[in-house]
Amino acid sequence: MRAEERMGILFQRGALFSSLSVLDNGALPLIEPTALACSAAE
Repeated sequence: MRAEERMGILFQRGALFSSLSVLDNGALPLIEPTALACSAAE
């Protein structure tokens, strides 16, 4: 897997869910559109 495929940017500017942890906020964009397993997203 290339480095570009393993990296991403998380824009924070008020787009985080206060009810979720930092890990959950970061993993959510990986889980929702791609249907990755939670363990794979972490």
